[in-house]
Amino acid sequence: MRIRILTFLATAGVLGACQQQPAAELTDARRDALAAEVNETVDQVFEAMNSHDGEAVMSHYLQSRGFSYAAVTDVKLGYDIYSRIVSPWYGAHPDVTFEHEIVQTEVLSPTTAVALIRGSSTTSKFLLWTQVYVKQDGKWLIAHEHESWPMCVEPEAPHPMTEMPRQ
Repeated sequence: MRIRILTFLATAGVLGACQQQPAAELTDARRDALAAEVNETVDQVFEAMNSHDGEAVMSHYLQSRGFSYAAVTDVKLGYDIYSRIVSPWYGAHPDVTFEHEIVQTEVLSPTTAVALIRGSSTTSKFLLWTQVYVKQDGKWLIAHEHESWPMCVEPEAPHPMTEMPRQ
């Protein structure tokens, strides 16, 4: 239950931040151009993942304590916590590669979008990501990420990472 609440609060915070921006009229052409930019960024994220360069992967994330990650029953709040755990993983697992397909990209504003991505890896037949992107200094960055896969078993007690305080 705590994890669902944390995930809801993180998502509500990101979406609330989107609503605080001035409403901008987006033409279909502008919306399509922004979606293409986000899709290009998604492709770059997966290229970095497959290069096994943790720093390259992390360069696509919002380097803020407001960043959040949710995977099934695991929640990490803040870029520094997430980066310390995830960045080394790529170099330590050079045998794991990823495939991906962008299912949908929804542009919410000129600086906010959501991408739904279906994929797989050499260790998982099916993976699903939802990534909320924000545009800062001309670059799309992941501000919130949710990852899941089938047949996940809920742990008997909360995973220690869900209890980590914000930095």
